[in-house]
Amino acid sequence: MKNKILIALTIILMSIGANAQEKLTPIQFNDRLAMITDTLYNLGSNWGTKFAEVYKTQQFSSLAADRKKMEHFFVTQIAFVKNMKDVGDSKELRMGMVNFLLFEQKMLQTAFLPVERLSANSSQEQTNAAIEQLTTESKKEAAELEKFRMLQEAYAAKNGFTIEAKKEE
Repeated sequence: MKNKILIALTIILMSIGANAQEKLTPIQFNDRLAMITDTLYNLGSNWGTKFAEVYKTQQFSSLAADRKKMEHFFVTQIAFVKNMKDVGDSKELRMGMVNFLLFEQKMLQTAFLPVERLSANSSQEQTNAAIEQLTTESKKEAAELEKFRMLQEAYAAKNGFTIEAKKEE
């Protein structure tokens, strides 16, 4: 109950903040959305690091804390992006981000939770199936991210700027 209240308050504050946001340029608008994908990458990397640690001990339930952080992130960011004011004909890009976040939110249920539910008592077949599902969903994630990047490129071209290529980490 306490978490639901905290999430509701966060959504309200994000909505107010989005409506009161300063006038953004198209590149600033794009950068705000890019910050979301950067944060998501970091959250996913943290989960992956934790997964590598718990795989050895089979204490998969300890992945819950990182998943819950991601769930909270999705709820707040979906509300924030939905309420952003469009800049430079950005509706398609903005909704592309919402769709990407909704995909990621669903992925928590279809790929992350099954891994989290594994235990030391899980059979090798169960473990393999959960990891295979995670791998399959990760491939779909790459395609979803590419859809968003294409929208970013089109938005940038329409608004006279270019998207910098990310350096491989």
